[in-house]
Amino acid sequence: MEKRGRARRRAIPLRRNLTLVAAFFAALSFLSACDPNLLSTLRGYSRVCQLGFTEIEYFVYPDREAFFKSVIDAGYPFVINCSPSSRFYGNHYITVTGYEKWTVRTMHDTKQKLMFRVNENWMLAEPCYYDMDWLGQDLLDDVWVLLPDGDVSIFDKITISAEDMPFGTGYPGVETPDYVSVGTSAGASEIETRRLRVQNYEDECIVLSPRRENFGSAWIEFRSPVRLARAELDVSFWRSWEKEYIDGNNYELKFSWRSGTNMSFVVVKDYTSKLDRIPQDRTKPCTIPFALGHYGLRIDVSSLAVGDSNKGRFVINELRIWVNPSEVELHLQGTL
Repeated sequence: MEKRGRARRRAIPLRRNLTLVAAFFAALSFLSACDPNLLSTLRGYSRVCQLGFTEIEYFVYPDREAFFKSVIDAGYPFVINCSPSSRFYGNHYITVTGYEKWTVRTMHDTKQKLMFRVNENWMLAEPCYYDMDWLGQDLLDDVWVLLPDGDVSIFDKITISAEDMPFGTGYPGVETPDYVSVGTSAGASEIETRRLRVQNYEDECIVLSPRRENFGSAWIEFRSPVRLARAELDVSFWRSWEKEYIDGNNYELKFSWRSGTNMSFVVVKDYTSKLDRIPQDRTKPCTIPFALGHYGLRIDVSSLAVGDSNKGRFVINELRIWVNPSEVELHLQGTL
């Protein structure tokens, strides 16, 4: 009896230890699932770049499967903050780290499907594979793209300012092509630009002016020969009194990109109803980020075609892009 009693006394702390271990991992899982920055640290990633849900909603691809595939192809895993209405994953973070092509046999046919590798972040659960029927609209809320450790060495960051763009000071009334030379670790390359009613203002900024008689629109395109892993635009209006030429003038502001070098530009961000978010002081621009996997940007502004001076002026202070130097090297070799 005494022997059994000692055994029971030793077993009590063991159960407590197991309980504490389980509680620790449960708390760790809860914290990592609720904080994407902590989750990125636990999963071995250095930082998290937040993308709003509209980044998916206005994405150039016709469906979200293509979006997720493009993110993974660009070398980025990402986190999904599941919507509160999701029955099982409400207010929970899951991580998507890859995909595989599976052959699926149904009652009627056999087809190929993309199956995404998902870390559910429930304690020590193994990754699962789900298709887009599971990763559906009702599951998604916000998406954070995880930038892997060492991404600075993986991608070249290129900053393009007005002094890098060989534009004149006038507003050309016809489509005008040019090239911007950019340096990468794989060698020098070029980005083709096309523009209408766009000028370089004293190497300070690029200005688009749509409001003038016989015109009513201004636009600029940046056409990259390789995929842009990421892009950011610093933008503003010309100055505070430009607002009188914007309000009530059918003013529209739209951003587009293309999914391939031979593809047309498609609108991904329409800021027509968000013009009040754009600063009216060109010395204090705001930054508009663009997600992954596109081959260029286009900025369109339009207004009433009236007046004998250049008004409704929209300013690009700086463009920053990230490219994979290995893709640049293939392009320079003519094999991409």
